[in-house]
Amino acid sequence: MSSVYDSENLVARVNYAATAITQMGAQTQDPKEPGEIEVAEADAEVVILHFVPEAWVNDYAIVVDPGGECAWTVARKLFLKKFSSEDDWNECHQVRDDMRFEGTAPAWVRAWTGPFEVELADDPASVWPAFDEGESR
Repeated sequence: MSSVYDSENLVARVNYAATAITQMGAQTQDPKEPGEIEVAEADAEVVILHFVPEAWVNDYAIVVDPGGECAWTVARKLFLKKFSSEDDWNECHQVRDDMRFEGTAPAWVRAWTGPFEVELADDPASVWPAFDEGESR
């Protein structure tokens, strides 16, 4: 069974979306000002999140079939503002759950009333790069 995390299709769609966002920003820029284009590209950096819908069965939350697409993107800048480290991501459950209202989250994800989990689809090492000892963020 393939996971949505390794899905080449998901990665291709996210890369396509990020490229489209970058190109839209680049189209409105004066080609004589490359600094502004670089800023538009940096703003287009995203983090991929995944929604896991659940239902209560005999007092246990079990995974159920989704009502649509489960992956969405959130601006990396916003994500890192809320979760400055992987520990923050793992410990701040309510803030993590509230990420379903951010970015390009599908309408069905935003409206879900049952139990659920929000997971990071990206590799944590790509989101929070390792720092050398003694180096500050």
